[in-house]
Amino acid sequence: APADSRSIRGTMLASMLHNEIALDGLPTAGVQPLTDAWNPLAQWQVATAAEHWRTMRRLFPDEYWLAY
Repeated sequence: APADSRSIRGTMLASMLHNEIALDGLPTAGVQPLTDAWNPLAQWQVATAAEHWRTMRRLFPDEYWLAY
């Protein structure tokens, strides 16, 4: 058996305090946390996603897209 037989969950929970990031002092004026009611991520990603697929269409020929 390995020397450290903790589960992934146990390892993660045991290291949480070590990996914590102090948020004190960060500017928060105008910052709105993401929630189920307010989550504009999909809207923010539309332009990036469209550019990604334009690039993919340039990289791979039509035959690739028709076959796969």
